[in-house]
Amino acid sequence: MFHAPRFNKEGEKIKNAIFQEVWLNGVLIQENVEVTAPTRSAAFEDEKARGPLMIQGDHGLVALRNIIYKKYEDKKLTLSDMYMTEYESNSDTIVGLDTLKVIGESNVDSISANMVTGNRVTRILSYKGQMDVPNSGNYLFNVGLNHGGALLLIGNDTVVDLNGKFGLDTPGIGEIMLEKGKIPFTFIYNKNYPWYTGFSITVEGPEMQKIPLHAKNSLSSANKGSDNDILITVNDETITQRGYMMHGEEKRTHCIAVGSPDRINYSYDLSRGAILQVWEGDFLDVTQMWHLRGTNQLAEPKGFSVSFHGDPDFMTLENKDMVWPDSIPSNIKFKPLGYEMRDNGRPVFIHQEEGTSISNSFKSSENGRGLERTIGIKGNKDIWHKIAEGESIKQLEDGTYIVNDESYFIDFSGNSDLTPIIRQSNGKDELLLKIPAGSGNISYNIIW
Repeated sequence: MFHAPRFNKEGEKIKNAIFQEVWLNGVLIQENVEVTAPTRSAAFEDEKARGPLMIQGDHGLVALRNIIYKKYEDKKLTLSDMYMTEYESNSDTIVGLDTLKVIGESNVDSISANMVTGNRVTRILSYKGQMDVPNSGNYLFNVGLNHGGALLLIGNDTVVDLNGKFGLDTPGIGEIMLEKGKIPFTFIYNKNYPWYTGFSITVEGPEMQKIPLHAKNSLSSANKGSDNDILITVNDETITQRGYMMHGEEKRTHCIAVGSPDRINYSYDLSRGAILQVWEGDFLDVTQMWHLRGTNQLAEPKGFSVSFHGDPDFMTLENKDMVWPDSIPSNIKFKPLGYEMRDNGRPVFIHQEEGTSISNSFKSSENGRGLERTIGIKGNKDIWHKIAEGESIKQLEDGTYIVNDESYFIDFSGNSDLTPIIRQSNGKDELLLKIPAGSGNISYNIIW
């Protein structure tokens, strides 16, 4: 979100431009950055409140697509004439408020989960008031819950229905057409977990950027990036952390994340012998592992990650056209042997599959952003290795393989006696390598 500079009636600048938030691939990279003047080599030297959308790309190759922008005016949807009632409740759902015991009630000028009285209690807060709509049009509301329930009613319509037990990973999104002017609303918050408190409400509408309707700190420590987050940082030695991690829509329960001093990190699924993702920068957010015990319990990469197929990396195939399984088949003898800490404290992952012993180790590539993978094989039968999967995989002139139009690259040079194949399976391309029986090492680089 970008805020243009402001000028008075005489045309004098009274406020610098600000990049309120800049997100790249789901990662917040700039926040509240003040801009004092146009960029160097701009098409103009003076500043205006309005101007063309321009993209400067003179520092290397760049590709852009699906550019969409929304122009905001200085308009806000506001709440007024609010009355709050607090109820004692032990129900997971919001029903029959008139049958519940009233704890307190008062006129309020804001809505916040911090208005709940008592510690480790279950309560319901009901807010009734007026919503002042600046423009007629469609409005998008989003309610977030740090474990609880909520209902948002505007006029005669239920806009957001989270009547039950929900967490921050459940989107509470509702869209409604509103006419300019005042309209009654009701917001009900069900604090049905004794140990958790917190909700948020945001709204976005015509010519209006997304704004919070809740008071500051209403979501408290549930906010990502808060002072209460538990982060693992890497200093001079490699760090490993076991835990649950998400891979796509699936929670993986036997994962280990590895953080290196040079800020190249990855995670590995011990139950399938598969590397899951890589990322550069800060290491790991383990807040959910401790603050939310009994629920998600997830460890999350702190940087933008590149995800891989997540299927078993090695498999015995009857032929090269056999469908690659997404988990270890019941008829395959698979034995995880854990990991050993070896060179510079880096783990080496070991398992056996159909009598073949396989070791995997990873270290940062010497040149550029990448991960060098070394595989040790010892067995008396051929085994296949699934290197990559994607919508498209192509081999470039220099022999490097490009996955998903530059999502990442595989540099397989240095293995002159082995050549991967590209095949199509289930609508996707796969880069497979047949490893013959015997013993030896294979190394390649994953570059992103």
